[in-house]
Amino acid sequence: MSDDSVTILGGAGGAIACMEDLDLLALRLGWARPEVEAAERAAVLMDGLVDSGDRLAADSPLRLHLPGICDPVESTAFFESVKLARAFAATTGLVGLVDQVDDLMARLRLAKANYEQVEADTAAMFASAPQLTLWPVNSLLPWPFSVLTRFFSLAHSAVLDAAGSLLVDGRAPSWAELLRAHHDDFRGLVASAITPAPLFVTPTTDQLARAVTAAASLFHGDGLAVTVERGATKAVEPPTGIEDLIWRIKGLADADTSDSQIGVTKITAADGSISWLVSVPGTQSLNIDTGSNAADMGTNLRAVPGDTNAIGLAAVAAMIDAGVKKGEPVVLTGHSQGGIVSAALAADPDFTAQFSVAAVLTLGSPVSQLRPANSAQWLSLEHTQDIIPALAGGSNARGRNQTTVVRDLAGASDPDIRAGATDLGVAHHAETYADMAKQLDASSDPSLAAWRASAEPVLGAAAAAETTVYKVKRQE
Repeated sequence: MSDDSVTILGGAGGAIACMEDLDLLALRLGWARPEVEAAERAAVLMDGLVDSGDRLAADSPLRLHLPGICDPVESTAFFESVKLARAFAATTGLVGLVDQVDDLMARLRLAKANYEQVEADTAAMFASAPQLTLWPVNSLLPWPFSVLTRFFSLAHSAVLDAAGSLLVDGRAPSWAELLRAHHDDFRGLVASAITPAPLFVTPTTDQLARAVTAAASLFHGDGLAVTVERGATKAVEPPTGIEDLIWRIKGLADADTSDSQIGVTKITAADGSISWLVSVPGTQSLNIDTGSNAADMGTNLRAVPGDTNAIGLAAVAAMIDAGVKKGEPVVLTGHSQGGIVSAALAADPDFTAQFSVAAVLTLGSPVSQLRPANSAQWLSLEHTQDIIPALAGGSNARGRNQTTVVRDLAGASDPDIRAGATDLGVAHHAETYADMAKQLDASSDPSLAAWRASAEPVLGAAAAAETTVYKVKRQE
């Protein structure tokens, strides 16, 4: 990509996916080996035939009877054909190819064994460290324990990354590369170092969120009752890329209304097939489960651990009203709170049983605690200077279908973005994420390509598209 301040983590091109592929690649080579061996035998046979033919006079009237050929053939024409075949075999490298296949299978299996050994050795090294998990330390010294636990977690991940880089690239990553790759863990370490944990326990983000919403419910209910009002349906241009998806979210956030909004776009392909795009903007109120605007802190606190929340319920109601049917691909997108809600829905097996989630896009959203409930590809965009994604308390998973793209705004090509890098208003703004998306849309990275393939029903060529905007109000 044009901007080297961007780092792509996980997904189909990530180290975890590559590890999973090593055995599969070796197995596929094993399946192909008999065919390769047969081709090599045929190439060797050609060599023998040509050597025999070269001993015959070019004008010899000799006629040959060959197995499988009813009519005799002229020796000269036959051997000329075999010579051409032998030349083709030599050009394509058929001779000796079986040995190359065997060698490659052995290398793949050895690479996998090396990765597994490095991981096992690293885990054993940290397991043999001082027993910090003893009850007295955990109970009486929660703050040092929290800091040290985060330190060892960060160090463990960094060692694995460094070992993988040595095995694959033959070089160790720099400190700067490691910090960029593990920016969330590093920020968590810094945060735990400057903020002592509560006495006796170190609650997780999920526990804190649920405790706050439970306390709020004692005073004014859970705030989950919402009404969803259908707005006008308008014809729009079909979306074409990640940047386009982000601008649609921003358009909903910028609308002149005191209500939260959700956009549902119906996309009709040339063959008549239907797919859907759901766009959810970010937080609009700092209330907790009170007030008419449901896009508040209460929704954030409920969505982060993947619990039922007001905006998530509204999104389901809007999708049902719009006519989304099972089997029709759905792409869920959201900024900040909208990304948490989208990911929470895609992590819910009941939701994915009702709707066919194909892909998820989140921008500046704390979603590290959520995992896909189906095979949908997730793409999360983050800025190093945007602290909001770190509020979930960890780094995003890097599985085959979870890709995180991290951008250091200090290295952005746009001077205005570089100048405002330390301003949360800039770092967390949807428009800044749209600037990153320009590069991602032009990238051939395999993890991004896998995400685009999943989102193809929405981002591919379409005959028509229409968006319905739904207004969401909490029932007070």
